[in-house]
Amino acid sequence: MRQFDYIIVGAGTAGCLLANRLSACGRHTVLLLEAGPEDKSPLIKVPIGFGALFDHQQLSWCLHSEPEPELNNRTIAQPRGKVLGGSSAINGMMYVRGQAEDYNHWASLGNSGWSYQDILPYFLRSEDSGDGDDCWHGRGGELPVSPVRYRPALADAFIAAAQQAGIPRNPDINGADQRGIDYTALYQKNGSRFSAARAFLATAKSRRNLTVVSGATVLRLLFRQRRAQGVEVRLNGGLEQFSFNREILLCAGALHSPPLLQRSGVGPAVLLQAHGIDIIHELAGVGKNLQEHLGIEVRHTTRAGLTLRDEFRPRRLIVHLLNYLFRRRGLLTFNGALVSGFTHLGGDVSARPDCQMVFSPAATDAGADGINIISGITSMAYPLRPDARGSVELRSAAPDDTPVIRHNFLHSELDKRNMIAAVRLQRSVFAQAAIAPYLDSELSPGAQRHSDADILAYIREAALGCYHPVGSCRMGQGPDAVVDEQLRVYGLHGIRVIDGSVMPTLVSGNTNAAITMIAEKGADMVLTAAAKESQAPLRVRVEPQVSAGVSPIKRRTKLTSSEE
Repeated sequence: MRQFDYIIVGAGTAGCLLANRLSACGRHTVLLLEAGPEDKSPLIKVPIGFGALFDHQQLSWCLHSEPEPELNNRTIAQPRGKVLGGSSAINGMMYVRGQAEDYNHWASLGNSGWSYQDILPYFLRSEDSGDGDDCWHGRGGELPVSPVRYRPALADAFIAAAQQAGIPRNPDINGADQRGIDYTALYQKNGSRFSAARAFLATAKSRRNLTVVSGATVLRLLFRQRRAQGVEVRLNGGLEQFSFNREILLCAGALHSPPLLQRSGVGPAVLLQAHGIDIIHELAGVGKNLQEHLGIEVRHTTRAGLTLRDEFRPRRLIVHLLNYLFRRRGLLTFNGALVSGFTHLGGDVSARPDCQMVFSPAATDAGADGINIISGITSMAYPLRPDARGSVELRSAAPDDTPVIRHNFLHSELDKRNMIAAVRLQRSVFAQAAIAPYLDSELSPGAQRHSDADILAYIREAALGCYHPVGSCRMGQGPDAVVDEQLRVYGLHGIRVIDGSVMPTLVSGNTNAAITMIAEKGADMVLTAAAKESQAPLRVRVEPQVSAGVSPIKRRTKLTSSEE
């Protein structure tokens, strides 16, 4: 059985950063485990490839929720990356931190050290931005933050129309004030996606003390009583067990960390007993408090000849290909949401923004042969701080079963009112003179739908998740909390959760930047604990407890590591 100082489960945004930080000093051996393959697909590197990644059978988990009662019993897609880099390898590359109030709220819930003043340095540490004030932006970090390189006339018109509707232009929504609208800041460099794997693993892989293993499915965590001891992994068709000296760091994300804990005997007792799982530690909050943004689109057809469908015509596409090959600019750098704006649904420009709105010079429509790209444009808006709280739990004790995801969208009247207001906000922008020359007709909700009841009916038909699941291993106090402010799992030893699942509440915007910050802060916590432990008397090491009928595999499996 191979032993490491640290085992990291999940090579997504948090896992890749932790692997880099914990191996940097050379004193600690680190094992990074990822269920998916290496990030070699050109669809990952070329930004416009994101559209083919969400339901990619090899690179995405292709998850869906259970039928949502308030959304006409529709299942809601929840794509998550299954590849080195995780969801940062398949997402829209948007860099949005959220608001200072988000993190101050976390601190007010009893999470000492998580106020905006406390966590801002961790945002700056990994950022490499050429724009903005040094007070708010990092220079020289591993993650490049770049301005949009594709700025079609339709996007300019949408920004101008938003200004006419009362939303100010703000060239830096990640600076002193989030209010306003402008082109989106992106995780790109020279027109290429810069995932967490590219940022944090590319150089770290050469370190002798870091072992990166892809294609490794963690079946369960191993415990002796309430102390974590190791992991059991399916690898190359067999089973392996790995143990650790210091800690195991669970970074599988909001939709996979809870089921892994539950399958390992940590979670609500009733759930574990229902699936015949021995209880290691009853922890009621594991899988509870799931939160996600719910978005709603407004789409217009246009005859301007400037949409994505028009640009994909052969002659234009050749020009775009050459532009990308020689200048790394233009259409192929497209990320899906060129523009991002933040405002208040009540129309008070001075109030704290409670809605995000994005724009794309593209639209789709359902036809007899499936979903088709049409000559149209789309905006999408979503309330930033929904009431809805859902859950994620294992479907069975079988590791390959997909989790049971319930969002409980629109279960509160406030969420319904805010979603209706989000539709009206977008219509107010499309009603402005700056964009009027480009518009043909409203494709959805459609000109015939104007009353609140009509709009709510459309929302039930068409609302979609925004791929921002968080909160299912909540950090904080109380009976449903799972980790403390040091991200240590309550009641257990040797294990932390460091990913988006620990967020007590959603941040006001996209979540990838916040997860990067959480990993930076988590790395500091882990290294600080290691420094203190190195001064303490050595402990006698106990081998993992193995369940009846399961024997450790003695053979040595080929690993992707410079140690080999």
